[in-house]
Amino acid sequence: MNATDSAQLRAHQLVRQFLRLQGYETTLRAFQDEAVEVLATCPRDTQALTPLEDLLRETAERESGKRSAYSTAHGQVSLEDEQLMCLDASHLLQPESGPCKDHEFSSNVIATQTVAEPVRGIVTSHVDRVLRFTPLVCKAKQQGDLHDEALQQVQHALGAQDAVVLSMDVHPNRPHWLLTSSMDGAVAIIDLKAGQTMARWKDHTKYAVCARFIVAPTTNDDWMASAGHDGRLNIYRLASSAGDAVQDTAETTITVVADASGAGNRLSGSSAPYVLHKQHQFRTAIESFCTLPGAESQDSEDASDAADAPEVVIALRSDPYLRYLQLDSGHERRFSINADPLDTHVSFSILDLAVSPCGRYIAAATDKQPTGLVVVYARAQNRQVASWFVASVPAFSRSRCAWLGQRVVAALGDEHVYLLEVGCDAPRVAWPAHSAAVRCLAVDTELRHLVTGGFDSRLRTWSFAATEAT
Repeated sequence: MNATDSAQLRAHQLVRQFLRLQGYETTLRAFQDEAVEVLATCPRDTQALTPLEDLLRETAERESGKRSAYSTAHGQVSLEDEQLMCLDASHLLQPESGPCKDHEFSSNVIATQTVAEPVRGIVTSHVDRVLRFTPLVCKAKQQGDLHDEALQQVQHALGAQDAVVLSMDVHPNRPHWLLTSSMDGAVAIIDLKAGQTMARWKDHTKYAVCARFIVAPTTNDDWMASAGHDGRLNIYRLASSAGDAVQDTAETTITVVADASGAGNRLSGSSAPYVLHKQHQFRTAIESFCTLPGAESQDSEDASDAADAPEVVIALRSDPYLRYLQLDSGHERRFSINADPLDTHVSFSILDLAVSPCGRYIAAATDKQPTGLVVVYARAQNRQVASWFVASVPAFSRSRCAWLGQRVVAALGDEHVYLLEVGCDAPRVAWPAHSAAVRCLAVDTELRHLVTGGFDSRLRTWSFAATEAT
């Protein structure tokens, strides 16, 4: 007998016991008549059963305990500094009356990424397969001709792509390197300063949904990772001879050869700044992953090594776990996404992950229907710090989340953006950011702006004012 059948039998036993104890004879006879086949397999002796009302009371007490734990966790989070917004936790963030910048394009926006070099601005990906650049700083604040030249280089580097770009990232030490992943399974590095694509790999057989640069903070080991709907996580490492050579890519020659595995085309040879280090194959599609600069080891003997070992946190479709994978060793740890760590039932998939500025919490946006679910997990623990059932969201939406200081901002597939705060059951702030579904969002940490893109073909940036929390 499997777990589902056993639970069904126990439920029938509990209902029969409850009706008998309450003296509901007519209802009991009707229940026994209708459920005769199931009840025939149930033992008549119900003395060992905990009464139904006692089970409900215990459940209520456990939920109360969870809320107390959330309050304790809220106290821990509130002690963090506001690293992005420099605001005290007693203040409430409110978006200004309207977007501080509003740009309309000819095509819907799929992804956004803020860049700082060579010109501060926003790169947007669109359904027409074009990457576009929108400056955030006016020409007067930069040096005239240098600004124009840099802007031309950026625009020359972008433009039409082979497929729709689904994600973008910027290298932490080389901010003019833009990493992209696309619907055709390709991953590419675009040098915005040199005005060209410097490398391209095609090691996925389905959508490459996410790609990230990872740099170890203490060793400066340089990695790149990509994930796809083929269930494959590709780990690349900076070529040993590439460290100095890639500083100036103006003379880079790109060589593309056929991949022997048949997966597609992969850049190889001395021109590749990164080389494939490992491939990890999972049983279902990877929806998202985020990067951690170093693992939090619970083993004191391994603590010093783990602190220097970058990790990725992986969310698979229809999987009850977040998987923590060390890049170098390939060691994997699993932690439950459910409130009860022993519960392996899958009622939602995580579509987007974001690490808090302090590095101790991970926000997750899910596909939970019919109400959008956003969860904050403690890093490398079977513990939910907070969760919100935000709003009724459309089916097949692509939820997104990011950290705005110690608050979480989320887009769940409708026209709204939700500002969430640990300790509050409902969104603190929700506003209609677009006239159609919000597809992507990003935070500019220096300008302290939130950037949103939507299926109304608009890109908007939002600034926030602090008001006293009530």
